[in-house]
Amino acid sequence: MDPIIKVAFVSAIATAFIAIFSGVSLWLAFTIRAGDKMYRRQVKDLYEAIVISNLLTDPNITQESRQLEDRIKAFKKHYKGKTPIFN
Repeated sequence: MDPIIKVAFVSAIATAFIAIFSGVSLWLAFTIRAGDKMYRRQVKDLYEAIVISNLLTDPNITQESRQLEDRIKAFKKHYKGKTPIFN
């Protein structure tokens, strides 16, 4: 077999492997990015929920009923996040 043909064959195989691993790397990057976006949204929702719940439990700020169900309703009214807090 001619050395030029061997080099071309090895180069073709190496190029194919590079293309495959580049595709896997791109897929992995998109998967990590999607997970990161979901994590950031959940943390943002959690912080928002903490602030709202602190505001609702402060007796000087809220004039609503002291019943837990009323406070949960008031929380749901103010909470705009997508992460479910009370189901």
